[in-house]
Order: sequence, then C-alpha cells, then structure tokens
Amino acid sequence: MKQLEFDYDVVGGGAAGCVVAARMASETTATVALIERGRSDVNRWIHIPATFFKTLQSQDSDAVISEPDASLDGLKFPVPQGRVLGGGV
Repeated sequence: MKQLEFDYDVVGGGAAGCVVAARMASETTATVALIERGRSDVNRWIHIPATFFKTLQSQDSDAVISEPDASLDGLKFPVPQGRVLGGGV
C-alpha cells in the first residue's frame, strides 16, 4: 500500500471542512488531505428538497438524538444529519 504524506489533515468533509481544505490548498503551498467518512453525494434524493426523507434510512444520513428539551417536557427527538461529502442540514 502506498503511503501518502500531507502537511495538514482536515477531518470532516462537511460545508466548513470542504471550504477550509480548499482555502488551505489554494492559498498556500501546503498539501492538504480532506477526510470524510461518508461518500460522495451520489444519492439523487439528496438533491430534491421534497424527497430528502428518502435518505433518512440510508447510509447517507445519521440520526443524532437531541438533548432533552425543557420546553417540551424533557422530550428528545431525532435530528437527521447528512453523512456525505459536503455535509447535510
């Protein structure tokens, strides 16, 4: 296996991680590795706002459980998060 070396590793290919990695790579002579555990956003449903729910049970999303909300009598609820290059909302 070929071993690669970089000056910087940016962990997380969400919106901010992609911007940080791109700026570091384009505005310096540093080599930058962008590391993302998800895949490229190839799922067509990701790009159609009305159908994003089709991605909720796929490898392209995670459901983070919220902290208890005092204003909702301690209710916790799932908060879907994109798990693809570019992140999710």
